[in-house]
Amino acid sequence: MLELIMNLRDITHPDVYKKISREEYLEELKHSKSIASPFGWGECCLRDFEAFYNRAILLKPSMEHCVTYPDLYKPFETYIPINWDFSDFENIIKEVQIGKYDYVAINGQQNYQKYRIGINARKLFAEHVVDQLQIS
Repeated sequence: MLELIMNLRDITHPDVYKKISREEYLEELKHSKSIASPFGWGECCLRDFEAFYNRAILLKPSMEHCVTYPDLYKPFETYIPINWDFSDFENIIKEVQIGKYDYVAINGQQNYQKYRIGINARKLFAEHVVDQLQIS
């Protein structure tokens, strides 16, 4: 994915090889339309939550194989799935550029916020735990 990003010529993006401070990184996130989050040491990572928090479109290899709580990974609703071989990456970037997936950033942030803060988030978590205990 790094090579694909560095080869993009029609969009602005940070130098993915340049080391920057945490403050600079957070500032870049605030101004990002989309954030790519390939798998690293696992499927879910902090970058996913940073994308949701900053209302950016999360671009990530398909998560349909993974069950999470909360359910943050809804294809073409809360994130944009990419083929695991990245064969569709450039096409998806073009679609992001023209605004095709702007709604995904809003949906992703709203879904994330629903589970992140407040009494209702705690209630949803407790209900989920009770449901899981009843399944056993």
